[in-house]
Amino acid sequence: MDDVTQKRVSRRTFLKGVTAGAVSMGLYTHGTLRAAAEVEAAQETQTPERANGDGQMKLYFFYSGWLNVPRGYFAQENEQANQTFIDCPMPFVLIEHKGKHVLFDIGNPENVIEGTYSEWNRMTMKMDISEWMPNALARLNLTTEDIDLILLSHLHPDHAGCLELFPHATVVLRRTEYELPDRYVTVPETIDWCLIEDSENYDVFGDGRVVLFFTPGHTAGHQSMMVRTQQHGVLVFAADACCLKANMDDNLLPVYCTPEAERKNYARFRAMEKAGMTILPGHDPQAWAAFPVAPAYIE
Repeated sequence: MDDVTQKRVSRRTFLKGVTAGAVSMGLYTHGTLRAAAEVEAAQETQTPERANGDGQMKLYFFYSGWLNVPRGYFAQENEQANQTFIDCPMPFVLIEHKGKHVLFDIGNPENVIEGTYSEWNRMTMKMDISEWMPNALARLNLTTEDIDLILLSHLHPDHAGCLELFPHATVVLRRTEYELPDRYVTVPETIDWCLIEDSENYDVFGDGRVVLFFTPGHTAGHQSMMVRTQQHGVLVFAADACCLKANMDDNLLPVYCTPEAERKNYARFRAMEKAGMTILPGHDPQAWAAFPVAPAYIE
């Protein structure tokens, strides 16, 4: 661990508006209704001018291919779910704010272009060459060298599969996730790691617009992202803390998770939704279809 660059988060005090109520684990521990009420009240007092912070923010949505998988892999409901196959996106997001380019997750490795199949979970993954990271960024006249910061939800291939394209990047990850013994992605030794503790809510730009919060369950060090937008209010990018909307709506667990921790995530997301936030489950096709694909963007 001595050779790891540690960048402690100095912004412990969160935005006084939306984010403070939504992400605080204490609020959700003591009651989701109280959390929802405080978040809603904060949103009502937030003017568009204050919400904008320093300059315009743009969000670009990308797909790093699609996976075809039994619905029961993501939501264990009944035997029919194990026989019903669904097509699910494998998304990532680019944020432009304060003159910086920041990625939340980075998508699949190049070999998924050829297609991969996992026999044990009957999952097929396929990515068009236009969806591979270098070609996706090219839609915005960007290259991997233009990326200032990478925020990773966790270290699984469909979320962190092309780290080798960013050998000198600064990558924000939970320390717990970094220290897991099993890694499923290639990690360049030259990466500049920003390791944050489980208890920390990481305010990326220091203005409350983009905040990372801890959501263990899918993996021990998983994190999700909250973004305050002008057009769509607060968007919560759950990643694999909630793969399908049915997970949070019906408390349906995926095959791969820690059940108690995952149910806590679902309760948190339901409270956020009641407060008017939009939850984007990590692989839900209907949820992601509501937003345009890059080069289009939202503000």
